[in-house]
Formats: sequence, structure tokens, C-alpha cells
Amino acid sequence: MSQQLHIDPKDLKAIEQSTGIRRELAKESFQLFFEIYFAHYVTAPMAWFHKEIFHFIEDEKNRFTTIMAFRWSGKSTIINTAFPIWSILGKHQNKFIVIVAQTQGQAKLYMRNLKEEILNNELLRKDLWPFREEGDEFNSSSIVLLKSQARISVVSVDQSTRWMRHRNHRPELIIADDIEDLQSVKTREWRDKLFEWFTKELIPLGDMKKTRVFLVGNMLHRDSLLMRMRERIESGQKSWVFRKYPLLDEQGACLWSERYTHEDIQNLRETIGSEIAWRTEYLLEEAGAEWQVIYQEWIHWYDTLPERWSSIVQKKIGRWSETYEETQPTYPYKLATGVDLATSESDSADYTAFVTGSVWGKHWYKMIYIIDAFKSRMDFPTTVETLEFYHKKNSDIHDVNKHEIYIETVGCQLAMEKFLKKNSRMDVIGRKPTGSKRERLTLISDLIRSGKIRFPNTESWRMLVEELVGFGKERHDDLVDALTIMVIAVYEKKDSCFYIWTF
Repeated sequence: MSQQLHIDPKDLKAIEQSTGIRRELAKESFQLFFEIYFAHYVTAPMAWFHKEIFHFIEDEKNRFTTIMAFRWSGKSTIINTAFPIWSILGKHQNKFIVIVAQTQGQAKLYMRNLKEEILNNELLRKDLWPFREEGDEFNSSSIVLLKSQARISVVSVDQSTRWMRHRNHRPELIIADDIEDLQSVKTREWRDKLFEWFTKELIPLGDMKKTRVFLVGNMLHRDSLLMRMRERIESGQKSWVFRKYPLLDEQGACLWSERYTHEDIQNLRETIGSEIAWRTEYLLEEAGAEWQVIYQEWIHWYDTLPERWSSIVQKKIGRWSETYEETQPTYPYKLATGVDLATSESDSADYTAFVTGSVWGKHWYKMIYIIDAFKSRMDFPTTVETLEFYHKKNSDIHDVNKHEIYIETVGCQLAMEKFLKKNSRMDVIGRKPTGSKRERLTLISDLIRSGKIRFPNTESWRMLVEELVGFGKERHDDLVDALTIMVIAVYEKKDSCFYIWTF
């Protein structure tokens, strides 16, 4: 690795004021360019892995580089905002750069970040101005830097990139940043489609001898695009570079200790909530099948609620059970709602979630048909109003006299329970949680598998099922929490025998 330079903060102001010195230093070193032009992003001393990334960027021999780094590592600022500009102003003097985003919305965000720097970064204005925005026949959004006659185009993966050109220039630099997400990697079909597009359309877009490609992202799936490229690189199929930068190394040491204290890391882990999300997105571990609690094939759907005078019964036979219909009369004897309250209204906070079930039968015959689910970020008064609305709506629609509301009695939820008991007519019952979220979901897993819990067969209900099947991988699991609160409370009633059978 080449020796990395560093600017003494005392000298930075003098360098910024001297146009010639500034340009010459920044031209030769991407690290110095970043420290000079993007100093407003340097809120903590850079870590060793940042300097390694700088090295990969500066070295033109690195034709293809794949970087997997933890969230909030600074990778996107360095690679898809600063790097494209340096590739034009720096020693490489590129004329055409293509940045790829997953969606058109992300593409617009990337372009907005670039424009923000060019418009409002005083040093960049001096060295890059003027510029103009353009669209083209590829439906991409572009910035054309008139002084250098260079173009930066931003596209999404659903846009055709074939034959993209800027004058007589093919793309000299291609940056693909976070072009997958948790939703898209779930299906093998989509993963295959993206891999095909990336290898057969995007990479050949440039000059095979000159164009450099940077693939940047996070650990999302063991068969994701990044993992497939890693396999090709490490198997010797490609003489390319792959690097993985987790927040903590195998010994538990922080890779960016200059930025994250031990307390910061603990707070971050608690905020995320999901153990699998923490391990995959920050520790970059592969989430295997052993982490999954509920499987898609276990989900039992229903189109309509049963007739009030038919009976769906689950009879215990030894340690097994069998579901069948009987003619004895039955009816929904109550509604039950589980409530999982959020503690914050911020954009990154958990949601407040309600899940309501219609409870049919008693004892061994007890079944729950999920009839409502809702989640949103709300303040205390709005939560009370919304809960009262859904309570009345479902009670009226389903014509059931008894409707119990289950709320966990921890933290702010205890205050909500006390308030509702005092100020509403709802039948509010406090619940003390036991075990972890995962343990509680495991407890009801056989009830889901055996069909004693059923879900409406409509598209609007997929969100709840996706949380169930993706539990631990999904960032939010609020509906799952609300469901487990309600189901466990229902089956622990004295009229029921709540056993978990191991299959």
C-alpha cells in the first residue's frame, strides 16, 4: 500500500486559500482531496479501513473493487459522492462516470447529494463551476461539468444502460451503491435477474481494459450480488479486490474506535432491536436458516370467517393434533388485541402496533382468526385515539360483546395501561413480558404451523406475514410483538390448555 498523506489542521486553512496548492495536492491524493473538499464530513478521525478504501480508489490497477461495510461506516459518502468528483478533478481526469442506485428514488437522492456539494461547497464551486443538468435518451439524470466537459449520470437498476455514451466516451468509472435491499434479495428469481444484469449489461458498459467498477453494499443475504461476486473473486475466477469491514472484528474490537465508543455501540445495538439485523448489517455475518422461526409454508390463510354454526376443531391425539369440522355449534366468543407501544416518534424508531384476532371456540377447540393489524409512529394522545377507534370499529363489525386489550406493563407501556384503565371503557389487561422476542415467537410457532392461528388471504395482510417469516432479518418486528402478546394471553386463559408440541 502506498503511503497515505495527511494534512495538519493548522495548515488546512492556508491550503484552502491557495488555489494552486489546493488543486495540486488534491489532484495526486484522494485522501487529501477528501480532507480538503469534504472536511465537513470528517467529524471524527478516519479509521484505517477508510485509508485502505482511499488506496483502492487511487490505484488504477484495481479494475474491480467490491466493498462490504457496516451501516454508517461512511462508505457511501466516500465512494458515491466524493469519488466521482475526484475522478474528474484528480489525476485520473475521467470524462464519464455512471452511478447506479437500486430505485429511481435513490437515484434522485444521489443526484441531489452531488448537486448540493457542487452548489454549496465553496471550494468545489471554485474548481468545478459551471455545470448544467441534463436528461438523456436512457432516462438517466446527469450533471455536465462544463469546465472539464465531464458527465456524471445516475441511473437505477430498472433502467436500460446499454450503449450509454458521453460524446465519444464510454463510462470510465461505474459505481453501484446499495443496489439491493432486504425485500429484493428474498427471491431467487430477483437475485438471478440482478446478477445477470450486473455482469452482462452493466460491467460491459465500459471499456474492458480501462473502466473501473466499484460495487458497494451491506450484508443482506448469503446469495446476494455482493456475496456472489465475493465467491468469484475468492475462488480465483476474477483478479479483483474484495474487502469486508464489520463494525467489530472477530476479537470484538471496533474498526472505527475513533468514532464509536463502547457505549455508542451498545446504544446502537439496543436501538436496532433485531439480533439478526445487528449481526448482518453491522457485523456482516451470514444469516443462516437456523435464525428463522416461522416459515412461509406454515402460514394458513382464510378467505372468510367460518359460519357461526359450524365448528373447526383441533383434537388432541397423543402428542399430535388433527384439524377437522364438526357440526356442534360454535361462535366467536371474544375479540383480543395485542398492543406493542413505541417509545419514540423519530424516523428510525419502532412503530406502535396493534393486532386483533377473533377467538373461536374454547379449550382444545380454540382458534384465532386475525382480523386487523395496524402500525404507525404516534404520540401518546394519537395512540389513545387510534386504539379507541380500532377497538370500536372491530367490536361493532364483528358483533362481539367482549373485546380485551393486552398491553405489556414495562416502561411507557405501563403508563398507557394505567391511563386507559382510568379514562376509557375498554377492557385493558396488563401483561408482564417473559423471555426474549424470539422466545415468545417460538412459543406460538406450533400454533401457526398447525393452523390454530389463521391470516386473511389479502394483499394488505402480507406486511404482518413478511414480518413473521423475516423475523430477525427485518429491521422492524412491531407487528410480530403485538401478535405474540395477544396470542399468548389468549391461550394462557384458564379456559384453555396451552401446550407446545414439538414436531
